[in-house]
Amino acid sequence: TYHVPVAPARGSDPGSGLSLYVVDSGAYSPDPDLPGYDWIHGDQLAWLKDTCGRVHRDHAAGSPAGLAFFHIPLPQYSALLAAGTPISGSYHQTVCTGAIDSGAFDVLRGCGDVRAVFVGHDHINDFCGAWHGVQLCYSGGAGYHAYGLAGWERRARLIRAVDSGMAGVTWKTLDSRPRKMPPRRVDREVLWGHPASATDSSARNATAASRKAAPAVPLIQVTTVFEAEERGERDEAEGVFAAAPGDAIKGGDHRSPRGPAEERGESASVPRGAGTARRGWVMRRRMRLASGAVLSEDWHQRRHVQ
Repeated sequence: TYHVPVAPARGSDPGSGLSLYVVDSGAYSPDPDLPGYDWIHGDQLAWLKDTCGRVHRDHAAGSPAGLAFFHIPLPQYSALLAAGTPISGSYHQTVCTGAIDSGAFDVLRGCGDVRAVFVGHDHINDFCGAWHGVQLCYSGGAGYHAYGLAGWERRARLIRAVDSGMAGVTWKTLDSRPRKMPPRRVDREVLWGHPASATDSSARNATAASRKAAPAVPLIQVTTVFEAEERGERDEAEGVFAAAPGDAIKGGDHRSPRGPAEERGESASVPRGAGTARRGWVMRRRMRLASGAVLSEDWHQRRHVQ
């Protein structure tokens, strides 16, 4: 958890620059009575309040735009969808928030300078939506080491501060371009301010057209099966994710792909004296779509253990 101030260009107006708040939202709930994912805790919220206050004191003439970054989405991401708030981008997967609402959104909004929040976690969501004056955005799934969506390109969100931070635009760059061709950009829009340049003004005009009401997404059942090879052990974890009728695979599992012995904290290595062996895990993900079709895929990881 840390704060990164970005200085504006010399001679810029008061309130220029950026203020980046980076918070560790954890992984899984630390409370066995509250299963699910972790959340932003009280000591972190106290740090946010103190840091925001210091920024305001240091910039009495006007605080720079604040952007917050963490992994697990806030419950307000679900709230804006349930309210039918217009969004830009794609909503493919049920929002997987922390086990409790710790009040992080209220703290961020109360800072007064936070214009947008950026999260990950749900790999096949990449939308943005405004909730009580704060843009709530997903970054999109960029890497090929985790689950994705068939036919939906891997992507990365870019954020550009313009006019010395007085305005900001964003878009996603897709990993779908032929070689030697410019990268494809989608969903270019203004997140805050009023860009002065013609290019960014056109982005502002495109924002309203790109926004659409959040769709109602039917649920599907996803079963993930972990199998520790050469042991025959089996462990299943179920989760409910989202899919739209007629679409390809939609959904996933946020758990680290480990064998069941490792999930229980036990060693999965070969017993001493067994020599060099080849072991690992296979994760099979079966997905039942709204149409009733079942799709599956296997992920493999092997390692040599002495």
